[in-house]
Amino acid sequence: MTMASAHKGQLIVLGGGIASLTTAFYASAPGHKKVFPGGIHVYEMTDALGGKGASRRNSKVVEHRIEEHGLHVWFGSYDNAFALLAKCHAYLEHEAKKHDYVRWSSSLRDIEEGFRPCSRIGLMDHDGASWLPWVADFPEDSTMRPWDTREPGENVGTPSELVMRALRLAEAFLYSLGGRSIAGVKPKSVFLDIEDVPIPIQIPPTTPLSKIFDRFVSAPEAATAGAAALSRVLQILARLSSELRNRLDEPVRRHSALRRGWQLVDLLLAAVRGLIDDGVVSMGDFSLIDGLDLRAWLLLHGASEESVSCGLLKVLAYDLPFAYQAGDPEKPLISASVGIYGLFRILLTYRGAVMWKLNAGMGEIVFAPIYEALVRRGVEFHFGFEVERIHLSKQRDRATRISFVQQPSYTLEEQLSVLPVPTGPLAGDLPYWAPAPRDGEVPTNIVLHQHDMVVYGLPVATIQRMIPDAPERWQQCGETLGTVATACLQLWLNAPVTHYAPWASSDITVGAYTEPFDTWADMHTLAGEKYGLYERAVRSVAYFCNVAPDELTQKDELTKAVDRFLRDDIAALWPAYRPEMVVDRFQKLNNDASSRYTLSLPGTLRARLSPHDSSIRNVRPVGDWTRNCISAGCVESAVISGMLAATQLRPDYPLPIFGETASNSETTNA
Repeated sequence: MTMASAHKGQLIVLGGGIASLTTAFYASAPGHKKVFPGGIHVYEMTDALGGKGASRRNSKVVEHRIEEHGLHVWFGSYDNAFALLAKCHAYLEHEAKKHDYVRWSSSLRDIEEGFRPCSRIGLMDHDGASWLPWVADFPEDSTMRPWDTREPGENVGTPSELVMRALRLAEAFLYSLGGRSIAGVKPKSVFLDIEDVPIPIQIPPTTPLSKIFDRFVSAPEAATAGAAALSRVLQILARLSSELRNRLDEPVRRHSALRRGWQLVDLLLAAVRGLIDDGVVSMGDFSLIDGLDLRAWLLLHGASEESVSCGLLKVLAYDLPFAYQAGDPEKPLISASVGIYGLFRILLTYRGAVMWKLNAGMGEIVFAPIYEALVRRGVEFHFGFEVERIHLSKQRDRATRISFVQQPSYTLEEQLSVLPVPTGPLAGDLPYWAPAPRDGEVPTNIVLHQHDMVVYGLPVATIQRMIPDAPERWQQCGETLGTVATACLQLWLNAPVTHYAPWASSDITVGAYTEPFDTWADMHTLAGEKYGLYERAVRSVAYFCNVAPDELTQKDELTKAVDRFLRDDIAALWPAYRPEMVVDRFQKLNNDASSRYTLSLPGTLRARLSPHDSSIRNVRPVGDWTRNCISAGCVESAVISGMLAATQLRPDYPLPIFGETASNSETTNA
């Protein structure tokens, strides 16, 4: 059977991940029926939306147990992702007030109800003999939220602005060593809080580096003066780094808090030197340093071996983005361009809190509201549609037909099932993704007409299989970008976190631990639902995640790895843990094409496709594997990709994208 569009000008979105849904949301803005008279159609191969971010309530095992793909926390610097959700809720609330629309949820009606600030971060240090935890509290600002609208023209993602913030942060720390403070400078990290450490060091009073640097930023048209200012900053940085390393040598060895603070400053100074020296600041282009690994680049510009091996860099730049080639923990590798930009965005631009945790699963907090908004706008969803191939014209510059795997489709009710949650932050009716029956029919083909457009929101690893005769740019992208498997573990426990990890606290997030699970987050809020599994004396919930080596391919192998971890390795992390504390557990190996994470390996940035790519004239690629200001495997990168595609599909609908510039997303595309 062949399905032909009833009208010319439909938008076909392949894949139900966050990038695809972002494109669909902004493309379905008011006026979309004139642009796409054939409608907007989303095709998803499973019975739930979300891709790598999907979560379900599994009642087949234990009633309404949340099962995730991994540790889902959002950084406070995810401006565009938070803005997407805020706009979904605002739209639905407008419909409810103006058109008597009844929202699906009685408890989740605003973005603030779905997230909570989390500022306690732990790092596990190994001193050669044993593991030692270290806990830090990042400052919070209750007057700011990451979904608040920024001021017009505010863009803190440029190299010059990030360097300015990094210099101010380093200055605040350095002046604190000598008992001085800088007016108007508020340290953005508790890594600088070393008030309990007596340090007999005086920093000579000099002109703050940020003021010197500001001469370049404020008068870029004066090229000579700007170059001189940058040269002066480099000279001061080189002398300052050397002098401080000599002066801080003895105190650093004696005080662990000072050592961690100095490591941060050492990394900041090396990064600033590198960004200036390699032309990133003057050219405004982070891609200039894409060819080296982040650690190698920092070493090249003066960072110490100890600093580039510190837990903070390991967690934020390597562990959380799963930046390990072939999943090998001995092969950490991430582009300096992607790594330093991401690190600066996380540490220097967050609002409210450095991290935000979800008050339920990603499926409920993120994808249910987006789905509801799109359904309300008239977007049509087709579940159980697995793409088999996209057929191109003889010239290979246009998609002519889409073939699907022959299997029954899923039949979903237009409104999601509702879970009556009696207690907790989301007490009330909460929509969730329940298993759907496979009893529908999938067409063999969709024939594309002249004005139809396709959004390719499928994983990068599918390109060679889905489009075997793709243009060179697409082939290069599919062949060059690496992906990696991940593993997750969830534990439901009958004790609060302080009973098995006395050094920790509720809502802590801990990294830099050992394999097979180097990252742990307490998700105790989920235990407050008191529904289904959560009625069974569950006092806390623990999420673990880690990169998985390529040789780990079977579920039973992961089960054995989890057993060994709980038997042999968890004691250093949870000193008071006892096996009988575990009420239930869930582990998952994410190794299929749709679940693997895209790596940002050195030298691969140019191979990424731009969401504006037109080498296949009626197809636009979206996903965290495309090129944008972040170009890494995370929610924010995927959302930005979807927004970039939407700006081309709906040029009549202006769409500001925080952090994005032309040089970030454009490549040598046709």
